[in-house]
Amino acid sequence: GPASRRVTASRGTVWLEAGDPQPEPWVRLELKDASIQDMDQQRAATGHPTFTLPRTLWPTAVLDPLKQHNSSRLLNHAQMTYPGVDSVKHAAYMLRHQIVFLFRRVIAQLNKRAALAVSCSLLIVLGAVVSMKLGGGMPLVVYFWSFMSAIVVVIISHSGENLVAHPEANRTTGLIVIWLGNLLLTGVIGGVYLRLARN
Repeated sequence: GPASRRVTASRGTVWLEAGDPQPEPWVRLELKDASIQDMDQQRAATGHPTFTLPRTLWPTAVLDPLKQHNSSRLLNHAQMTYPGVDSVKHAAYMLRHQIVFLFRRVIAQLNKRAALAVSCSLLIVLGAVVSMKLGGGMPLVVYFWSFMSAIVVVIISHSGENLVAHPEANRTTGLIVIWLGNLLLTGVIGGVYLRLARN
């Protein structure tokens, strides 16, 4: 309907609230040193040190256009449009951090799964070599050594995955640690096989 009063202020602050389930941000306007006057001019203007308007939705779409951009375009847009806003700088830093963390986590998962797939084949070979070495021994002894070797390989691979996924750690070192379990397993197989070949 028609406006019933006029509000003027020397300065104000706009607060934006974005979150689920509302896709667009809410707006709250807080005015300082406000003066309120009826439109019919029958009463004199009254002063308020602080006057907050009711919360409302932003009149135009804000988030939907941003969803059309990928992360790199959002970062460039933030740097070019809001170079001096601390909250935008913090949000851009967190976005970069999340991108790096996600990329390193994907690399860590791929290498860990590949290393564990290789270690499964190596554990079968280790079990076969140990069973030939022990000859007529109990099968539980072969299972025990294979199981202990598998635990060591899993622990080493998991430690390497954590190193690769950590943004401040050396990624190359983490990748080496992931595959270190298979190298140790190969060395154990080679050592047992050499002893078996001598006999």
